[in-house]
Amino acid sequence: MSWKLSEVIIRSAIGVLMLVIVGCSGNYPIQTYDGSKLPDDQVSILKAPEDIDVVSIDGKEMTSYLLENLAIDYYFLPGPHVIVFKYSGVWSAPGVKKDDERPPVDLVESKLLQITLNAEAGKVYTFDYPVPQTRTQAFDVAKVFEARIKDKDGLVAKSESYDPKKSAAVVATTAAAAASVTNVAATEAPVAEATKPVAGVATVAVASKQTVSDAAGGAPATGDLPRLEALKVLWGSASKEEKKEFMRWAFK
Repeated sequence: MSWKLSEVIIRSAIGVLMLVIVGCSGNYPIQTYDGSKLPDDQVSILKAPEDIDVVSIDGKEMTSYLLENLAIDYYFLPGPHVIVFKYSGVWSAPGVKKDDERPPVDLVESKLLQITLNAEAGKVYTFDYPVPQTRTQAFDVAKVFEARIKDKDGLVAKSESYDPKKSAAVVATTAAAAASVTNVAATEAPVAEATKPVAGVATVAVASKQTVSDAAGGAPATGDLPRLEALKVLWGSASKEEKKEFMRWAFK
């Protein structure tokens, strides 16, 4: 099979995945706490839009997905939480073309920020920040990026520069609070089903590290897997920079 044909197949697979995801309503749900899924009135929900990349919550690295620009709802226990995040947007450069006559795509990112959020059960939080409308604005916003978290009543917390030491201190407090809430929920509520994606929402998670590490010679084992499954395995073995570079290529 020629490279040109392989490229067409890969791009087609990506296109189908994008259509499925974009065509579905609602954000993709991520449960950040251990154990069974709790009712919404016992947890807090943080809605992250497509261009906000949540890197970690309470020191726990968030899962990477095939489409980095994906709106996500994070479900976590009430109490103090440290959310580490950054602005991350993909922008094309109109009027500029590469040797292959395709316009280049820029990944515009800000420095890491953190927000300490004292979340309350049953509340829904959203990010509030200057949303760029053009590529030029995106670069300007990224240089001095700041954000806030709001609930339906208004401002709740403001961002600050990422501080690993401060983050670790709050994480310790959060762990104690989480253990307390989990114990209470276990005695007062029936066991709920494990977290499942919202009906109709499709995404491709990174292949497990175990799958990659078991491959001969340290390389991902695709064998006779269908092309889509093989792509998942290959994606799981890629570094973060390789994933970003692939995203630039995919959106050209």
